[in-house]
Amino acid sequence: MMLPDKYIADLLVRMSHYSNAIENNTITLPETVSIIVHSVIPNNVSLREFYEIDNHQYAMEYVLSANILEEKFSINTLLKMHEILMDKLHHEKGSLNHNIMLF
Repeated sequence: MMLPDKYIADLLVRMSHYSNAIENNTITLPETVSIIVHSVIPNNVSLREFYEIDNHQYAMEYVLSANILEEKFSINTLLKMHEILMDKLHHEKGSLNHNIMLF
């Protein structure tokens, strides 16, 4: 099912903004629109917070891409999402931390 571009843009803006807001990112919804829709970085935005919004946009585009939606979810898909989300933010992006017990 193809969704209208305007709907996808609105979805990306809202998901990026609210997902980052719960992590204490101070970028406002209008600033997120500026970054994602207009490709303009507001003057008062920190580089880290910009990357959090920008990376989230690309991660959501990755998840919503047709080939990913049709794949069986795997650890490789999860690691790729992590790599996109942490790009320019963390040196271990897209890798497992083997020092943490999961169960």
